Amino acid sequence: MNAVLGICLLALTAVGFVFCYLGFLWLTGRMGRGARLGIRMAAITASDEAWGAAHRAGGPILLLGGAPVFAAGLAFFPFAFAGKIDELFAIVIMMVSAGVLVGTSFSALTTALTAANGAAANRAG
Repeated sequence: MNAVLGICLLALTAVGFVFCYLGFLWLTGRMGRGARLGIRMAAITASDEAWGAAHRAGGPILLLGGAPVFAAGLAFFPFAFAGKIDELFAIVIMMVSAGVLVGTSFSALTTALTAANGAAANRAG
């Protein structure tokens, strides 16, 4: 059972890393408009300005949400493989981390939509 918990914590670590990496790409503007890992909504894909503004606004949120999940996974998965962590504690870590990732996703999306709408308003006005 400890190996299963270790694998789950390792997967959670990988997801936290992906959030951090995407946040970095979005924040620095290194992910172009044709990228497959961007936010695909009508307000965001309407123009290059909206795309850039949305992803620059959502990037820091992904970084801030992914970093603690990545760190928690790195900190706890070796203990899970070694059998030194209680199963209930590992499950709580995974559930809290999953909640952080879901909240981060929604926060990044709403912030990105706000930024895209602001870019559209600036372009129109």
